[in-house]
Amino acid sequence: MTAHGTNARYNDGCRCTPCTTAHRDEQRHRNRMIAYGRWDPWIPADTVRAHVRVLMAQGVPFRRAAKEADVSYYTMERLLYGDSGGPPPKKIRKDTALRILAVHASPELVSDVASIDSAGTVRRLQALGCLGHPQADLAARLGVRPDHLGRIRRTGRVSAGVARKVRALYDELWKVRPEGKAADRARLAARRFGWAPPMAWDDDRIDDPKAKPAGVRTEAA
Repeated sequence: MTAHGTNARYNDGCRCTPCTTAHRDEQRHRNRMIAYGRWDPWIPADTVRAHVRVLMAQGVPFRRAAKEADVSYYTMERLLYGDSGGPPPKKIRKDTALRILAVHASPELVSDVASIDSAGTVRRLQALGCLGHPQADLAARLGVRPDHLGRIRRTGRVSAGVARKVRALYDELWKVRPEGKAADRARLAARRFGWAPPMAWDDDRIDDPKAKPAGVRTEAA
């Protein structure tokens, strides 16, 4: 179900005050655009439909995509499959299309078993290594074998479930600097490999495969 206070929720049948106000605002905007000769609310649906199918192929259920885009399940289902035995629509409202196109297959949206790019996961594990967290200890806390972390680095892929666990562990430990010989060895290995510490990554860039860390220097072994 779409959120309250939106025209989409009004069109789903809600008549609460916020939804009614949003609907009236939408109608006023429509009337102004018609008066100015600028009302063209429809665009071709093929690009939007293709985007949703890509999301589904990446592990995002179409109902989850609909919720994230703040459109009704019926709207998304009709876009993909049509209704009443008819074909999918050739056009879609522009405002609806823009909300759907803004949805991306982030780890929060996809199913646990979906395979996603591992860039952010690897960077978080390496950043924790820079602080002194041994990879074997991190693997134990994640409930996976240590060689599984190496496989993630080699293949460039990780399940969304593991990615979410790594993100949560990183959020818990990124300010924790352990002490002891194991921690010292972990920090030395991280320096030799040129891994980037937490401060080298912006939160909104760490998952971008094309992003580069700031101020990282690799030391000779």
